[in-house]
Amino acid sequence: MQNLTHRELELATLAAAGFSNQEIAEILHIRRQTVKNHIQAVYRKLHIRNRVELCLHLRGDNVDEIQRVVVANQPSPKTGQTQPFVSASATC
Repeated sequence: MQNLTHRELELATLAAAGFSNQEIAEILHIRRQTVKNHIQAVYRKLHIRNRVELCLHLRGDNVDEIQRVVVANQPSPKTGQTQPFVSASATC
């Protein structure tokens, strides 16, 4: 999808699903600023300005590809719990 890295696509999917930067940071165990940086890179690469445009862009692309992009269902090193399964179609 237009030269997005796997991580950028993962974050874009979560953002389009309605998660806040803070929620994404907690899910992926990264800093909120890191989420913000990745989302801004996605916006630049896709030539969009906000999450509404991101959602519309993702919905317009290959739905099968987008639905396969999920938060890795691996146990968290801190809690041992698995992360939720999230697809781009959750709220778009």
